[in-house]
Amino acid sequence: MSLDQAASLRAWALEKARDAQHAAQGAALAPGVHDIVVAGLPVHGDDAVRLVRARLERWADLGFRWAGDPDQWRVTALDGSGELPGHAARSRRWALWVDTDIRAFRKGYEALGELREHGAPSRVLALHEPGLSRKGLLDNLSRLAAAYFDIELVVLSH
Repeated sequence: MSLDQAASLRAWALEKARDAQHAAQGAALAPGVHDIVVAGLPVHGDDAVRLVRARLERWADLGFRWAGDPDQWRVTALDGSGELPGHAARSRRWALWVDTDIRAFRKGYEALGELREHGAPSRVLALHEPGLSRKGLLDNLSRLAAAYFDIELVVLSH
């Protein structure tokens, strides 16, 4: 009987250790919806949600576990109207959409200002189309974000 009890305790301890390891691996493994607030999107409404989820899906496909299931993200697009839904104000995850057109730097600058105005955290994810090089636009926006808005722009150039 004590042998069975010891085996049971080991199994319980192993299960608890696995649970702790999964919890430490981050929110990507946690069930439920994750909020992300995004500024600078070139589209609105459902198109904005699809655009952001497509980027998250690409990162998930590349092995970025934090991206998780793109359908589990609630996307709030800042649209310049000055209105910010309540759930966005509580969001820990914020992003900047970096466009690729000729006015991308100016739009990035304005969107960073909008993020700062709405209380974005000090780390913001850069969302962009696949293949956009880190050199040039993304580096310039990263330096601008740090120097003028005290924001670290996290760039994943995939």
